[in-house]
Amino acid sequence: EAKTDTVKLQEVVEELVDSIAANATIRETTDTYTSGGVQVQQQYHVVVGSFQSEVNAQNLYLTLKNQGFESKVAVNQNGLFRVFMYSADTEVEIRKALAKARVTYPDAWMLKIAK
Repeated sequence: EAKTDTVKLQEVVEELVDSIAANATIRETTDTYTSGGVQVQQQYHVVVGSFQSEVNAQNLYLTLKNQGFESKVAVNQNGLFRVFMYSADTEVEIRKALAKARVTYPDAWMLKIAK
């Protein structure tokens, strides 16, 4: 019975997280971002860190990489380093990714780069 309750609770939590992600605001920017010297092409991103220090951004990136995430550090023209935990081509994909990211990073947010 306890196992059934745990499964039900997990389902409720997942639904709640999905609902929050579905209603979360996407911040839009006209900034240009590069990663490894190449302009970022994907339009949607889940941001888990923003830093003025590249070292701090790289430390978070390495933490994510060690956890198995294909994250990246991207820098805008003002020298702000953002750590993208997920990147996607569609809003639907990025909202699902935000729900996953917020399990570990509750302050994660979505960024849309204007094309």
